[in-house]
Amino acid sequence: MIFITGGSGLIGSFVIQKLLSEGYKIRALTRKKKLSSLAQDAHLEWVIGDLFDIPKLEDYMDGVEYVVHCAALVSFVGKERAEMYRTNVTGTRNLINVALHHSIKKFCHISSVAALGRPKNTDIIHENILWEDSDQNTHYSKSKYLAEVEVWRGQAEGLNTFILNPSVVLGPGDWEASSTQLFRYVWREKSYYTQGIINAVDVRDVAEALYQGLHSALSNERFILNSDSMEYKKFFELIAKGFDKKAPSRLVKPWMAAIAWRAAYVLSLITGKAPLISRETASMAQKSFQYDNQKAVTKLNIKFRTLPESIEWTCTELIKKYSLTKV
Repeated sequence: MIFITGGSGLIGSFVIQKLLSEGYKIRALTRKKKLSSLAQDAHLEWVIGDLFDIPKLEDYMDGVEYVVHCAALVSFVGKERAEMYRTNVTGTRNLINVALHHSIKKFCHISSVAALGRPKNTDIIHENILWEDSDQNTHYSKSKYLAEVEVWRGQAEGLNTFILNPSVVLGPGDWEASSTQLFRYVWREKSYYTQGIINAVDVRDVAEALYQGLHSALSNERFILNSDSMEYKKFFELIAKGFDKKAPSRLVKPWMAAIAWRAAYVLSLITGKAPLISRETASMAQKSFQYDNQKAVTKLNIKFRTLPESIEWTCTELIKKYSLTKV
């Protein structure tokens, strides 16, 4: 039996599909009340709860051999910062403690390349990079780094662990709440693109890496999952091609980004909705970091799909999912 958190999210849902196809039985944690809207299978049991209800976590982990921790809060909005740290750090701490109590065989933590930080003197980041406090690190990065610290602490206390660090995950997720928002941006034929590059990986490759790590002898290691990097301009052009839409064609200058995030903040105060762009995301979009994937290729035997292939597939699946009509 495998216990999975965040099973209703983009990564979690594809991890569940992969593990079910390999014959595993799964107990998946969700905060949703309407279980009928979630994937159904004879070997899949949905349970309702969160990472802060310790008694429920104790019950749900009874009879479990493996834990896959996908749940996390991604936010670059100041008012959500405390909840993000609580979810990503305290939530992981609670899960580690319960896993230790139940002598789980292996604990897989789905982290992020953000947890590796952004060192000042290199643009190429690999698994052995040491965390550096830097003004280039977002609060999301810090929360994911501190979550990994909890995993390492569990490791020191005897828990068999491994960590996956995916870059931006591409797939047909909720395009109002996940990285799939980038596809909605292009579908709506927005005009602007930013300089800098995006590092991305196909969600199907993340699920495959999880499977490979879970049933292997690998332990107490972490792996960067990244297909490749691409300039934002080309990235948006490929999405536009997949949707038969006009691609963004106007470059955002740094001074324009500074105005945009301030305007978005003011609008959020009026509407009560989270801003589409924040100071952190405006800054991140101007950066050009690249991630070395060779450890995952060698040790997890992963052959990453190309970004054009992933973009085309995601566009096709989103058209089906949202019944989009090309014009």
